[in-house]
Amino acid sequence: YMSTLKEIFSLGINFFLIQITALLLFQTNNIIIAHVCGIEEVTEYNLSYKYMNIVYMLFLAYLNPFWSYFTNAYARNDLHVIKNKILIINKVWLGAAAIGIFQVIASTLFFRLWVKNTILPNYILLILLLFYFLLTMRYTIYRTLMNGVGKIKLQFFVTVIEALLHIPLAILLGKKFGIYGVVGVMIIWSLINNIWEPIQYVKII
Repeated sequence: YMSTLKEIFSLGINFFLIQITALLLFQTNNIIIAHVCGIEEVTEYNLSYKYMNIVYMLFLAYLNPFWSYFTNAYARNDLHVIKNKILIINKVWLGAAAIGIFQVIASTLFFRLWVKNTILPNYILLILLLFYFLLTMRYTIYRTLMNGVGKIKLQFFVTVIEALLHIPLAILLGKKFGIYGVVGVMIIWSLINNIWEPIQYVKII
């Protein structure tokens, strides 16, 4: 009983630390952009981020129930079902990519209705954010499985390393490339997560 309780408590602490670290990782972006690019760039970034975040939130709403589903399937050692679900979710991800592309195309109309043309869409920024969210959605597929089966040690260490490197690298690239440099750092972390998380999924299965 005590060993099980200790394992559950340790898992809960790790989840909490991962969430806090991830929060710090990306909530610093506004401060960095304001520091290296100017306050006006923060408004442009926030509007673009919230707009492109729509497809990400829709995908998360679809993905969330699979956490407990993967837990139950893994406990039953039903690996075939897990693999089939991962394939299906990846197809849904392709649909989300199509929605994201449509968002970029329709951004002029949406911004006109939303902010009355006070800010025009920055297509380069929107495309970079779309790329970031698509990468994030894809690695979240495998992260949902890892969370469901409690395999989060590697995730914790990678998240901590990314958080420690994020601020200095975002400042460096932000000074060189402006707002695109800051978003570029976010994309780098998502690319790295898209490399190791599918590999860990294969090892778990």
